Amino acid sequence: MCAGCGKPLGTPTPPPPPPRPSTGAPPARAPGTPAQPQRGNRVRPLQLALSLGALILLCGCGVIVVGFVLGNQSLLPLTFNAATPTLVPVPTLAPPTSTLMPTITPLPPMPTSVPVPTLAPATATATLSPTSAASPTPVADTAAGVTLKPGETWVQNKMTLTLLNQKFAGVTCGGVFEFDFSLDNLEASEVVVSWRGEEITIKDDQDRTYEAYFQASARPLDCTKFAPLKGNLVSALGAKQSAKLIIQVHGPLDDKVTKLSVVVSKAGRVQNAKWEIAVPR
Repeated sequence: MCAGCGKPLGTPTPPPPPPRPSTGAPPARAPGTPAQPQRGNRVRPLQLALSLGALILLCGCGVIVVGFVLGNQSLLPLTFNAATPTLVPVPTLAPPTSTLMPTITPLPPMPTSVPVPTLAPATATATLSPTSAASPTPVADTAAGVTLKPGETWVQNKMTLTLLNQKFAGVTCGGVFEFDFSLDNLEASEVVVSWRGEEITIKDDQDRTYEAYFQASARPLDCTKFAPLKGNLVSALGAKQSAKLIIQVHGPLDDKVTKLSVVVSKAGRVQNAKWEIAVPR
């Protein structure tokens, strides 16, 4: 027996029936013939897959076309109106509010040394300073023609002239002899005076006249302040005021000279005052 058809083995298979015109329906299956798979059932899933792929492809193409169009629109050149440009405001930077404090450096201590005095010009006048307290007793005028010694004072019309501090040794600044003059006003009011360098004469006992220089201030001596003894020395004196000069004689002194004479023809109210100075030998 055939396990699949139920017929005895060796039985001849009858010929297939003749084909019938197709009516669209599937042909009838012979009895005992196994069912054949339908052709349409195999084709339909493939068609569905192809249709779905075509639809997906169509949608993708549509998306690409839309993206391309939109991209081209974004790349189109922009049209600007040159007449009305768009101004973008620039933010203003606020100034810093912090303030740097300056570094304060302490000043150095003031020097304790005495400042160098200002050099006096050649036409400088004598230094004026208050006189010492006047003597309660009036001082008599010096008699005319009297010759004084160093340190003595000539008095005339409430004005005095004193020669002092004379020396020969240790004279600097090119001099061979020097001394000081002090002209004092004893009045309680100011006095206009005239005292010129040309009114001072220095001679020796050999009748030789010496060149002299002066410093228009009191000591200490400063060689840079010396000027030729000429021109106006003092023009006015205040009440109880004095004018001081340093006189320096330039030499050399002759070996025969034993004394020097200093004559002041006029110094304010003082006239023809004379001093004699011995030359130590």
